[in-house]
Amino acid sequence: MSKYPLAVSTMTDAATTQAIDSIMWHKFTMGESVAAFERNLAEWTGAKHAVMVNSGSSANLLMFDAMLKRNRGPLSSSARVLVPAVCWSTTVAPIIQLGLKPVFCDVTLPDLQIDLQKAKAILDASNKRNRPKALVAVHILGKANNMDEVRAFCASESLVLLEDACEALGAHSYSRHVGTFGQMGTLSFFFSHQMTTMEGGAILTDSQKIADNLKSLRSHGWVRDRKDMEKWAMKYPHIDSRFLFATVGYNVRPTEIQGVMGFYQLQVLDQNLIGREETARRVNEIIGASHPHLVMVNRWDAPHEGDVIRSRTMRNHSWMSIALLCPTDRMRIQTALESAGVETRHMIAGNILRHPAFKKYGNAADHPVSERIAEQGLMIGCVPNADHQMLETLEKAVNELREKAA
Repeated sequence: MSKYPLAVSTMTDAATTQAIDSIMWHKFTMGESVAAFERNLAEWTGAKHAVMVNSGSSANLLMFDAMLKRNRGPLSSSARVLVPAVCWSTTVAPIIQLGLKPVFCDVTLPDLQIDLQKAKAILDASNKRNRPKALVAVHILGKANNMDEVRAFCASESLVLLEDACEALGAHSYSRHVGTFGQMGTLSFFFSHQMTTMEGGAILTDSQKIADNLKSLRSHGWVRDRKDMEKWAMKYPHIDSRFLFATVGYNVRPTEIQGVMGFYQLQVLDQNLIGREETARRVNEIIGASHPHLVMVNRWDAPHEGDVIRSRTMRNHSWMSIALLCPTDRMRIQTALESAGVETRHMIAGNILRHPAFKKYGNAADHPVSERIAEQGLMIGCVPNADHQMLETLEKAVNELREKAA
């Protein structure tokens, strides 16, 4: 029996061949291939700068670190940060690891974005000392937040806007790529995402100062890759500028192999995203509008019926995976799907406050929509151009569930 998979490899032959060549040439450490990918990624997304790192989680770590005052950012080391309760663990972990304080807020359905009305209530109930100073917009499973609304809210409330777009490469809000609205935005190139470099991630920003700080942070804290390297070298002429450290950094550099993979994967990304849209359209047809056990959180929506080919900037959903709600017994439905060959997962982390690592930072029950997602949510794959056998497996499983409910 053919499975309906959660993810498949999107690696092209060209990317694989070039990665092998990179190994044969003994080009391993971050170099020209990474730099070429960064330039192309910045152009593709419309950002002025893209800084590649070894994972989306590392991208989040550097994004928050670059916002601290020790790196000439706007946030004190104990500042509070608004975060949606439905997110990934490493959206929140760097906030805690750096001494910042997460303040959780419920999300909305079907948008899966932070509930700005509830965020406003949190802000209004805060005194000056404990009032959040920043907000993280998380674009869950490829669905872009309404970023004009989010940006206007942050401006009116004097909040630093940051974006976790790790699951949403290719998604746009009002014709602008997600991750380019705030001070910074992060991307992930993990295997199951819209394109892959095996592991890998990047931070987008329009600020040269932030881009320079990110390049120091990813490479031990040194100045070697900064645009203003000469200024640092002139200021400290007694230190070899190749080993001159401007800040306390990490080593989260990508490899040249990842840079090569990213460079060639980016060339077929539009085709990949169109293929995912076609799969989302077919899944939408299979599940339908009134299935007794399965509801697509974001139903297929195209400019014209059946139209999956659209301008890049019109794409507000880049379909990493397909989010579903099970109004009845989710565990039973999930088990039935798995038994029928449909791979599933919980809808990312569900309500993050249910997890032991984060329980002490808030009460899960305070966020009813996030709790509904934790109780009812699951996700299935949205691989590019799912083949007939895959879709047949899914259709059979979905129809069996429908027949049992009849």
